[in-house]
Amino acid sequence: MPMQPAMTDLRPMNGATERPDGANRLVACAVSTVRSAEGFDALEREWSELVEGSPVSVFQTFEWLRSWWAHFGADRTLWIHRLTHHGRLVGIAPLFIGRERLLGLPVARHAQFLGCGLSDYTDMIILPGFERSVLESFARHLTTTTEEWDLLDMEDINERTATARLLPAILQNHEIDVYKFRGNVCPYVELPEKAEHLVQDLSPTARYNFRRKLKNLQAQFKADVELIRSETDDLVKAVKDFSFIHGQRWKSLGFPSAFDDERHRAFHVEIATKFAKRDWLRMFFLNADGTPVAVTFCFNYRNRIYMYQSNAHASEAIMRCSPGFLIRSLAMVAGITEGMRVFDFLRGDEAYKYREWDAVDSQNWLFRARSPRTSGKLRFMLFLTKELMAKIRNRLIREYYEFKRIRIVKNPTPGMLANYILTKMFHLFRMGVFFILRHTPLRTVATPEPRHPAGPNSYELLQDYDSSSILQYTLGEKLARIYRSAKINNLLCTLRLQMHPATVLEEGTSAYSGPMKVIQSGNERRLVLGESTFSIYYTSGNWSEARREYWGAMAESPFGTPRHARILLLGLGGGTTLHMLHRAHHAPVVTVLEIDPLIIEAAKRHFFIGSIPDVTIVEGDATTGIRALRKEGARFDMILDDVFNKVTGKLSRSHQGLIKELMSMLNPGGSITFQRMIDTEADDIDSGRFAHSLREMGYDIRVRKIRHRWTNDVIYCRPTRS
Repeated sequence: MPMQPAMTDLRPMNGATERPDGANRLVACAVSTVRSAEGFDALEREWSELVEGSPVSVFQTFEWLRSWWAHFGADRTLWIHRLTHHGRLVGIAPLFIGRERLLGLPVARHAQFLGCGLSDYTDMIILPGFERSVLESFARHLTTTTEEWDLLDMEDINERTATARLLPAILQNHEIDVYKFRGNVCPYVELPEKAEHLVQDLSPTARYNFRRKLKNLQAQFKADVELIRSETDDLVKAVKDFSFIHGQRWKSLGFPSAFDDERHRAFHVEIATKFAKRDWLRMFFLNADGTPVAVTFCFNYRNRIYMYQSNAHASEAIMRCSPGFLIRSLAMVAGITEGMRVFDFLRGDEAYKYREWDAVDSQNWLFRARSPRTSGKLRFMLFLTKELMAKIRNRLIREYYEFKRIRIVKNPTPGMLANYILTKMFHLFRMGVFFILRHTPLRTVATPEPRHPAGPNSYELLQDYDSSSILQYTLGEKLARIYRSAKINNLLCTLRLQMHPATVLEEGTSAYSGPMKVIQSGNERRLVLGESTFSIYYTSGNWSEARREYWGAMAESPFGTPRHARILLLGLGGGTTLHMLHRAHHAPVVTVLEIDPLIIEAAKRHFFIGSIPDVTIVEGDATTGIRALRKEGARFDMILDDVFNKVTGKLSRSHQGLIKELMSMLNPGGSITFQRMIDTEADDIDSGRFAHSLREMGYDIRVRKIRHRWTNDVIYCRPTRS
């Protein structure tokens, strides 16, 4: 059972105070609907007052959404809901309705949030203390207005918000079907209190690169930084320069520019003007010999810097100095002096966000609700057909430009292109099938709930990660990767187990782990938490299968261990790893930290860990237990860790601190072993980032990829030998 240290990111989007959900007293809210631009304009004062007292982002401000509607609202109908309690405005649902057509015929009325597409966060605006009341009233209103909408897409709802935590269940309680998909990740960095600490907090390599590249740029070119933030600045020219850099950067990679659309240029000029008036605009240009070469387009809103866009385009000599990295760093320094506490990179898991800084991911979601009307199912299926066709077309266009980028950047051989095309064909087919299954009763089978975020844009049809890395593999290796991704071994094991009737030996619900079952099937006894198998026990006494899985890999370190090794195990599960340790080592002495008492009791009753000698189980939180053991002076030859299995993105400073505490408890020659469950390609990417972060901390790393019945990475880590 994985134990999570007390490191959470459930905080408001800005400095506003959010009351705990338990403080909400459920009250009825009156709902009125605004459908005209004049009515929208009339909301400005009370909208801004509500925003001032609510934990929302800059993308829910009146300035942003009214500008978006002015430039992108054509052929759409406003559907803004005001929710009041005793005449007091306590919530706004800023929606619009578009008409979806299939072969020219109208098929569905599609409700979405204003700002969708350009807003990195969308959400309702709710006064703290009224979260449940507003969401309940909104859901009730949807059930009484089913003649106005057929489906509702709530895209890019961040996990920090009350909407993400509460609304899906509330809609389902009102008999509105909801489909949930993980969307973009939004990496962010917590800023230090003083600007001089910013560079000091970089890794030694990144700190050296920052100083070296800044010095090289200043030595070769006349470099200066220009800040655009005031109404008196030339905002039109600034947006023109920004759009040029942005467009040239994308066009150099074979892609078109969004600013080829006149609406985008006009929208950004209007936003720059309005945000400058409110002192939210921060547009930093890095000039070399008088020419803009890099820009960071930011919004400083309350205590958060929203990095809306950041691009660089210049000669090769300038690009070698990493002007994009330098201008983002300078934007952070300026923000710290203004009291900013967070630098939000916004949507996307681009590598530079993790390579440059200790960025931590927060997760966006797409919630798709279907009208409960009788005709709702038919209209929903017609909409999905239309979306399937449109997204296939968009995907093919995207792949065309991606192919151009590959040829520009990689200069691949014919064999490498064959690998690329083969893999793309397989992924397109697989994702198309999964898209269909996700909207059917089979969706829980097609898209099992991953143990941590699946990565950017996972809900977008046929969208995959940048797969230019495909080119580095041979055709045979790519076929092997495709075979593994289809999880054939998993399917064969499932068919074998179905030959034996499954018996539930114990079932319950843990406050820490959720639904728990102990299941016997043939000679296998499994501990199942949610839908995932966490431990297995072979009543036949044949542990060869477990040795091929991650439990065996965890027990045997490539760095070696002494006889009578002292081992610390973080997370017990059913004790499979304990049994493997006992078989792999001569009389090991094992200390286990486990937070869940139900897991401990189940492991004793059904997995016979009591028969293993020299095992001490300590019940409690991992972080607290680690610090208690350190205080006692405990030392270990090997530490096996499950705490970091859910960590996504690059390691934060707090995560690095905990790993350093573990390292300080190792005997000379000792090592730490981490395991990562790989359910999706995004998990594979996260595992690579995790290993890279450990290497950047100065540790010696080995990675073993387990691809049998279950898919895991096992990462072995030890201090670099001097």
